[in-house]
Amino acid sequence: MIQAITRRQFVETTLRTAALSAAALYLGPNLIRTRAAIAADPGLKFLTPEEAVTIAAACARIIPSSPAEPGATEAGAAGVIDFVCANTPPLRPLYRGGAAGLNETAKALHQKAFAKITPAEQDAILASVQVGKAAGKAWKQIPSPVFFFVLQLHTKSAYYTNPLSFKFTGYPGIYHQSHKRHG
Repeated sequence: MIQAITRRQFVETTLRTAALSAAALYLGPNLIRTRAAIAADPGLKFLTPEEAVTIAAACARIIPSSPAEPGATEAGAAGVIDFVCANTPPLRPLYRGGAAGLNETAKALHQKAFAKITPAEQDAILASVQVGKAAGKAWKQIPSPVFFFVLQLHTKSAYYTNPLSFKFTGYPGIYHQSHKRHG
């Protein structure tokens, strides 16, 4: 028996597929070119400065820095996400709405933007976003669990493909292996 899906399930599935496609396209085989393009022109391509600060703060909570090792901030996760959004139009409303949602929720609960609240407060908001319990009108337009899934996917992809993380994971990296093989 074929079961009908709701509009929300369709949107969530579509956005997840777009996120996975974007990760595969821009963080997979094009990784070296992506990082080179960001290094050559590090300015924002899609996100506004406020959105970039919000996304960077969220990335920093997904993979926080410590004195012993770098986190998403040092790996440039927000810059990679901005680059991916600039080159993947279907992701743009998700990140634009997600940044607005994070700020709206933070302001409703703490009277400050997401990037200005404490890490514990940010973690609580991200936890509510992950399970679809975040308050705010923005989350009526953007399914918060989908946003969290995509944000986490891109943050981890940016971190684990950055040479900064290789020393902590014990992986020498694709770049190292390809040069070793091809001289």
